[in-house]
Amino acid sequence: MSESPFPQLFGLDEIERAIPRDPTIDLPIAVQPPVDPDPRHPLERRFPHVADRITGLWGTTMCAEYLQSLVLMDRGEARQGFPVDLIEDLLMLDYCNAVRLSQMLPPRR
Repeated sequence: MSESPFPQLFGLDEIERAIPRDPTIDLPIAVQPPVDPDPRHPLERRFPHVADRITGLWGTTMCAEYLQSLVLMDRGEARQGFPVDLIEDLLMLDYCNAVRLSQMLPPRR
């Protein structure tokens, strides 16, 4: 290996130590969090009947009504409700369904 015409200011070890590291990315393989073998969304895993119904109604006004009934307390009975992260996902699905519905409507004249 030939000598570089430039003076060496820092050694490779010093350069490596100077680079900021993100501990969530630069973990050794053995320390990486385990990969979940189940690729389904938590809604599909925990509430498969709800996911199936949303899938069957997708792109319809009935889907919008169903999603809103899951999020809003419109019945007088006490319900356990969904975890907050799933409520956020249900609201996003409601928004996506509404966008899909608006794209399917004929243009206004």
